[in-house]
Amino acid sequence: MSSTPAEAPAVASSPPPWELLRPLAAGATVAHGWRVADLSPVQNGACVVTLANARGRSHRVHICRNDGTPHGLVYTRRLDLVVMNDGRGDLPTEEGLAQAVARLAHVVAANERTAADGFFAELLPHTARMERFAGAQLR
Repeated sequence: MSSTPAEAPAVASSPPPWELLRPLAAGATVAHGWRVADLSPVQNGACVVTLANARGRSHRVHICRNDGTPHGLVYTRRLDLVVMNDGRGDLPTEEGLAQAVARLAHVVAANERTAADGFFAELLPHTARMERFAGAQLR
């Protein structure tokens, strides 16, 4: 049986888009003790910012395309920042983390105007990602 696109493993097509987070870099504090731990390349229609704190907690924030119906905790004109916590949108987000994600969105919004169009072409809206990848790979 041949593999369909939804079953194919994700392949990064470009390096992580650190220019989107500038002036933040790995290790930089975002807000309320949350810092940038990592940024993935675009895979499965999104890039993932991992935020971590000194207590050893971490959360993954998927940066998806905003198609006009964002599903994330916060969004910009072109992007949707979705905290992936297996809550299906009904779990409350810790205030400090929410403020860190909001600060991250402000940084992203300032940089999205200069991001390459090719970057946006690789992204999918969150709903399309959930349908295409059945949620299993999206942690």
